[in-house]
Amino acid sequence: MRTENEATESHAKFAMAFHCYQPVDNFGWEYSKACKKAYLPFLRVLEKHPSVKATLHYSGNLLLWMEKESPEFLDVLKLLLERGQVELMGGGCYEPILAVLPEEERVRQVRANEEVVRALFGVSPAGVWLAEKVWESSLADTLSSLGVRFTILDDHQFSLSGLDGARLYRPCYTGPRGREVAVLPSITRLRYSMPFMPPERTLQYMADIVRERGRDVCFCFADDGEKFGAWPYTYRWVYGKKWLERFFTLLEENSGWLRSVTCSEAVSAAIKDAPVALKDSSYAEMMRWSGGSFRNFFQKYTESGRLFSRMLSAAGEYGRRVSSGEGRPDASLAKAGEEILKAQANCPYWHGTFGGIYLPHLREGAYRHLINAQRLMARELPCPGARTGAELPVFYPRTEKTVSNGETVVCVSPEQGGSVTEIDHIPSGKNLTDVMTRRREAYHDKLERRSFFRARRARKEMLEGSLPDVHGLLGVRERGLRKKLFYDERPRASFVTRVFPKKRVALRDVIRGFSCCRECMSGKYSILPGEGENGRRVVMSKRTRSVPGTELEVLKSVEVKDDGKIEFESRVLCCSGNDIPFTSMTEFNFMITDRLFEKKPRKIKVRRLYLKDRHSSITIIINLNCDRNIYTYPIHTVNETEQGLVKTYQGLSLLVEDNGPDKAGGVRGLNVSMEIGG
Repeated sequence: MRTENEATESHAKFAMAFHCYQPVDNFGWEYSKACKKAYLPFLRVLEKHPSVKATLHYSGNLLLWMEKESPEFLDVLKLLLERGQVELMGGGCYEPILAVLPEEERVRQVRANEEVVRALFGVSPAGVWLAEKVWESSLADTLSSLGVRFTILDDHQFSLSGLDGARLYRPCYTGPRGREVAVLPSITRLRYSMPFMPPERTLQYMADIVRERGRDVCFCFADDGEKFGAWPYTYRWVYGKKWLERFFTLLEENSGWLRSVTCSEAVSAAIKDAPVALKDSSYAEMMRWSGGSFRNFFQKYTESGRLFSRMLSAAGEYGRRVSSGEGRPDASLAKAGEEILKAQANCPYWHGTFGGIYLPHLREGAYRHLINAQRLMARELPCPGARTGAELPVFYPRTEKTVSNGETVVCVSPEQGGSVTEIDHIPSGKNLTDVMTRRREAYHDKLERRSFFRARRARKEMLEGSLPDVHGLLGVRERGLRKKLFYDERPRASFVTRVFPKKRVALRDVIRGFSCCRECMSGKYSILPGEGENGRRVVMSKRTRSVPGTELEVLKSVEVKDDGKIEFESRVLCCSGNDIPFTSMTEFNFMITDRLFEKKPRKIKVRRLYLKDRHSSITIIINLNCDRNIYTYPIHTVNETEQGLVKTYQGLSLLVEDNGPDKAGGVRGLNVSMEIGG
């Protein structure tokens, strides 16, 4: 540690940290593209400038992919490490939001990542990268107990904690006395200018700060490595027009006043201040997207909240079995623990600019890991083809009723319209009802014509060397998106009773989510006796006057049979009132991509419907008690991705029309038997 007098005689310092990550369940070609366009070319340019130093963070799963698919990348990285030109940061192995995890899971994630880094490179990281820079005060103790030397947050987070002025150009310290962790402030201006402004302007910005504050300052840049080639419109700018080459050359030419250092070197050279308490926060954009706290995403998106709750339950059961010594002596419990770590990867839990929770393959992957963990922790694994009612750990919300035969798990929510909120097929590890709700997002305003010109202007500004609106670079990727903009009244679920106050309902009304009897659809149902011999049946009822002038009673039951079939039964009774025409339908939503139904809405009349997922071997067969009108339509969300605004297929909606009289005493009935294959 240097003295204050020594500090005044030093160069200004510049620490760069580049964070590289791909979701564990992302497509292989996405890994390859990022490696080819960003990760490898970046290291190749850095290799030519030995005096330019960097701190690099790669998630554990990305390093393991590199080991198998890109040995050239690892060779270059090892060379830079041997030179002492770069250092590696640690973090969560599968890039979770550490702050929202229980302490035991935080430790497991960081230790798992350490093992990967040590096995590949023989080094132990001194710092930890916090995914999305999400900070909560409890992390100070976690990082201290792990022996972490430093982490990085945004200067915005420093300002929120009352640290500004000169404190934005040197590390602060937090945590227990004697075991403090250094926190480097990443400067937002640098994050927005690199690599979007000419290199000269970035150097000029730092020179101006040095003239104002003297040389005892440390500039820190910390952001995504994908910005340097993998983001849209950046590869040509960064490598074709040699932005990175010019920037590193400028750093070498200005080494007389600005020294390139690793983050560890920046911390070693800093004066150690008294520890401070940092407020729970993230970078400014994340604070805006989340409404001030990352945990708000669990309420904003019910799909995220459900997935998070399922993950916490699985992690809790795993921890209980490890601490109590339960479980088989073989590797099943360890494999279950690994599956839970993978399910904690952050992308399926939130949404900002890029796809996140709106990407079905990421949600599907997280559920697959949780269902696999559930299967591995079962006291008795179901044999292939057997439906013996093997006991499965219960990882579902307490407000829901769960019925299972060991191979299929059905979650029923009496409090949410007596609907089915989840159907898990254990052998395939698939949640068949993982369908995203269509919600309004602020960026839907981009469908206005002037937004097109803003995006085009931002791209032009970047190529001309001006500072563009970084998020403005993302325009509208597809035509006709305005026609796909529909918003749902309630979260998507299955076995939902919809009552329309008119005799005939158009297919377009169904797609638009035409307003109907909300009490039948979303109200609280009472649970009735009748669980069946094996406790695999749920019976519910609801009485309402939501249809003007008519009192209705809805009776519903869900049962999982020994042979694997799921039986749905629904009765809509006209108890009293006027003879007012109405239409009742039962809605199902499945995450399945069937070639016959994925393209456009259809109305068919059948007694048996066969659905086959073209991405897997999953099949769903729906048998009805008689010929019925079925309205089907593909569910699309209009959401932002790194390519701009697109429509994303989220699943298939089926509405089965009930038959029966409208008069008092009349009964409309529906019986559905569902078989799952694959």
